Amino acid sequence: MFSLEALPGGRALVIGGLALDGLDAGKDPDVVAGTLLWRREDGFVAGPELLQPRFEHDSAALSDGSVLVFSGRSTREPEPKILDVERIDIDGLDSEVIGALTEERRDIIAIAEPGDTVVVLGDSFMVAERFDLSTGMSTPLPVELEFPFVSAFLAPVFSAAWRGNGELVVLGGINGSSDAAWHVQGPQVIDMDGNSSRPIGADAGAGTDFRRQALTLLTAACFCSGTPARAACRGRG
Repeated sequence: MFSLEALPGGRALVIGGLALDGLDAGKDPDVVAGTLLWRREDGFVAGPELLQPRFEHDSAALSDGSVLVFSGRSTREPEPKILDVERIDIDGLDSEVIGALTEERRDIIAIAEPGDTVVVLGDSFMVAERFDLSTGMSTPLPVELEFPFVSAFLAPVFSAAWRGNGELVVLGGINGSSDAAWHVQGPQVIDMDGNSSRPIGADAGAGTDFRRQALTLLTAACFCSGTPARAACRGRG
């Protein structure tokens, strides 16, 4: 529900989410506009406030130490989803709107590219879009996918990581009529600029009962792991 970014200087930033405070916390939690900054010397302290409270969003840290925040919702109602992109200035304790996405999305993945552009994926038939910090504009990336992730509810995207050759490894999506919220697809490799994708791994498309995660390693390889997606799956390897 919140997002977390690693920052220069051994710092980390927790952004938005839901606050489980009060007697009705389990029934009607509040959407958070605040952030929490973690530093080695004093732990968690209050960080900059977002202009819009958000959950079901994602974020991406930039080379200058600032953070971009994308998508999500500001209320518990199904609509609307947020189009505005906010930039958090950690040192200036400030946040500002610097542009907008072309598609309303939630439960997305935002992943930074070299040059401080950011690819945003998930919850749309328009698979992805690339946000350019220098212009404040976003460009649609209509990629043909092996396993589309067109809906945060039925065909979610769970994780993504860059490979050393510029391709993106993505976990999630749907295979035919299989409900991807129960059966996680992938991994698949996506070439955003080449408008192509292909499955990788022996179990790609097998409808596994695992919510998977992908991580870019220092060697430029990609490490994939997972945990059971539903309580009914306990005891499975």
